[in-house]
Amino acid sequence: MVVFLVPAQNAQPDKDALKAALQQEVRRRINPLFKVHDVVLVDALPRTASNKVMRRALRERYSEPPGTGPS
Repeated sequence: MVVFLVPAQNAQPDKDALKAALQQEVRRRINPLFKVHDVVLVDALPRTASNKVMRRALRERYSEPPGTGPS
């Protein structure tokens, strides 16, 4: 599982601490067999005109090499 997270304004979260906290919540609330593989901090989630999250765009962004996509 890859989690895309929009941090609070002016926050500089620690990715490792976030990953550990998210892993605990996933185990407790969803399924103890799921594993958080990565946490990606983004400025905003890409959305469609009807305000749905564009998961395809997130998958593409995650799979592209660092430094080649939009910031």
